[in-house]
Amino acid sequence: LYSCQSLDSAARRRRLPKELTKRIFMYNNQKLFLTFSAGVATRAGKENLLDTIKRADNAMYKAKKSGKNCVVAAE
Repeated sequence: LYSCQSLDSAARRRRLPKELTKRIFMYNNQKLFLTFSAGVATRAGKENLLDTIKRADNAMYKAKKSGKNCVVAAE
């Protein structure tokens, strides 16, 4: 969601898991169902990009611990 405003980002992060998890994928004639966990962060001012990525990564691990199909915004 690079270059995405935070309100736009919130709507997208709610929509993305719904879209991914309602689709059925096939592999070797077997149905595969996806689960989705993500962490998102908004870059604050002149924050170092690596720090932003680290915050998003930490949020992703919180999402994974929260259960399937979660998206967590970084603090």
